[in-house]
Amino acid sequence: MRRLTGLLTIATVIGATLFSMTAFATSLIPLAPIYDPTYKILTIGVGIDGNSPTGTVDFYAAGPDGPISLGRVTVSQGVALLQIPLFQSGTLAGATYNGDAANSFTHADFRIYWPSTDWLPVVLKGD
Repeated sequence: MRRLTGLLTIATVIGATLFSMTAFATSLIPLAPIYDPTYKILTIGVGIDGNSPTGTVDFYAAGPDGPISLGRVTVSQGVALLQIPLFQSGTLAGATYNGDAANSFTHADFRIYWPSTDWLPVVLKGD
């Protein structure tokens, strides 16, 4: 009987180790947007802090009737970048990381600010 108890204890420990693996806690870190005045586009992005994250990130902006999808991009080397048309600076936006086998789902809301060039003379703005 004692031998059986020892085997059950080992099996319990092994089982606990096998089944206690959980996804790594991840977080999103909004990156500073990059404004391209020539093409009037913004590149927005997030860094994904996790265990070598892969998968996709969905970006959205706040609209009058709820979130508006801006697009879905694939994570590359822990970063997700999306080029979008110019919209009002200060817009509330967000990103949702969909998770993978080693990293949990997470999301973050943030405001997107970009530098206005309205004060520049037309010659310098490129209009």
